[in-house]
Amino acid sequence: MKKTVDEVIRNRRSTRSFTDYIIPDQELMEILSAGISAPSGKNRKPWRFVIVRNSETIKHIARKVTYSRFIRNMPQMILVYADNDDAYPFEKDLIGIGACIENILLSATEKNYGSCVIGELFDKHDDISQYINVNTAGLKLICGIAIGRSVGTSVDREPLNVSDYVIGRVE
Repeated sequence: MKKTVDEVIRNRRSTRSFTDYIIPDQELMEILSAGISAPSGKNRKPWRFVIVRNSETIKHIARKVTYSRFIRNMPQMILVYADNDDAYPFEKDLIGIGACIENILLSATEKNYGSCVIGELFDKHDDISQYINVNTAGLKLICGIAIGRSVGTSVDREPLNVSDYVIGRVE
């Protein structure tokens, strides 16, 4: 039975332990396609991706972050870049890229894959570009996304109460 959008949103968890299963290219492209369907300012679609499946490259990337243990054993990751065009405010592009990333995470969840955003890569563009052999000139590394089959089951989280997050009303 197909999951509802609400079920997918509520079941999404950050996964930090993966099997060595490689997601087939077609499925990975479907997941990225969900990402690029996100809204962006002036429909700029400023996101760019690098798919990394080389285990040595992943280990090099893992050495650049504090929480490297879960990263170094991932079978694949997606590096998310922003097309850093000075003609449009970077901060506005980040809003669209956030929506793109969330679509990727939700699509992965819908397909029964685990995922986790690696935000610590935000300022590691120069460190990582030397390992990926991809021209990223004019781009800004935003994050990585660990993605694959999860090991084990996810932990239930406490129910959230939306009223705890609403700080006011203007009517």
